[in-house]
Amino acid sequence: MNDNRDFSMRAAKRFAYVASHASGYVLRVCVSLLRVIFNSIFPALVALIGALTGLWASVYSGPLKASIEAVATRWGLSDEPKLVVPIAIALFLAFFGVFALQQLVRNSASKRAREELMKESGDLRGMVGDMHSLPPTGFLQEVQAFYGAVANSLYATSGGNTYDRNRESEAVRAVLAAVAGLAAYYDGSRKFVTYGANVMLYRDNTYIANLEPSKKARLERKILFCDAQQNKLASVDGVLESIPGFSTHHGKYGRLHTTPMIVLPVPHPATVRATDGDRDAALPGGPLAIARLEYATTQSVAAMMKWCEERSDIKRSVQFELQHFFEKGEGREIKSFASIPLFIREPTEEDASPEVVRRIGVLNIHCTAENILRRDGARMFVPIIQPFAVLLNMLLLRYLDDEVKKNVVPEGRLGSEVTTV
Repeated sequence: MNDNRDFSMRAAKRFAYVASHASGYVLRVCVSLLRVIFNSIFPALVALIGALTGLWASVYSGPLKASIEAVATRWGLSDEPKLVVPIAIALFLAFFGVFALQQLVRNSASKRAREELMKESGDLRGMVGDMHSLPPTGFLQEVQAFYGAVANSLYATSGGNTYDRNRESEAVRAVLAAVAGLAAYYDGSRKFVTYGANVMLYRDNTYIANLEPSKKARLERKILFCDAQQNKLASVDGVLESIPGFSTHHGKYGRLHTTPMIVLPVPHPATVRATDGDRDAALPGGPLAIARLEYATTQSVAAMMKWCEERSDIKRSVQFELQHFFEKGEGREIKSFASIPLFIREPTEEDASPEVVRRIGVLNIHCTAENILRRDGARMFVPIIQPFAVLLNMLLLRYLDDEVKKNVVPEGRLGSEVTTV
């Protein structure tokens, strides 16, 4: 019994195998026949019906018209003249239908071909864009050289048991100069273009709430691009503050003016729901980067204003203020910039699996020309310079820890927001 069952199962599998291959063969034969019909027989049929239609409808010359009577007499149709008109109409309609079907098939094939061509063209443009965004030759060697120089600088400025802010600021500027230099090299060391870098520290609402009234008022006066006209600090979830001494430049074609000591609002949540979808509530650049915890680039002032109009929830008055700042105000030298969030992840004390994100600040890289980091090059540049971001995190945490010791901020907060992820 078992042998018979096994034989039946093998026979059934073989039959299914043969049937599937046979059906595939039949399908391929049918497709081949359709190709022959539409490529050879179909055009011939269209031409034949067109010729017959012309004969019956008397659209040709006199000799051809005279042949209609001879054909009709031979076929016994001379006594049936009423058949000529219906046959002519039928042939004409058949010709029209067959010709329309042929055009439909051709148009459909042309549409598919265009779609495939557009897709391949899009893929090709993407590949070309990826190639242009790749690091230039020798960039990794430059990273190694800059990192070695920074390490030597940090070693030279280290020492002593007391915290020296001037020495730490010098170390931060050494890292920033290396990052700005790498950005310039990444862009091909463009002539007459100066690159700069600076750090802005993140201050959350707990830090703000514990400030002395005079310091809080001074911080509020520095806030730019904020919707609220009064009580600006109460309307935001945190701010990004520029720190004197935490900025530098790189380039032999002159230097940027001192980076403006400004404060930028960081809203919560980072996105708001609108009728046309989610829109970003944070300003472009640093606020957007620290809110999303991912880098953000601005390739030109025009591109920034277009982004504000199409994808942000920023009020029109703030957009005008932002445009004026970069076109005629203190930021007029900056034509494009990239912002990289500085933060650390660490497990909680209760469980090692959940993590907290401690926002430290933002690393800004900017230059006096548009299209920094080759437009899309930030996706390659940012991961490569992560060792420099780690050094900045280390230096800035020491700076913030010194603030705690001097009772500038509440103990344990280090001036940064804590978010569980």
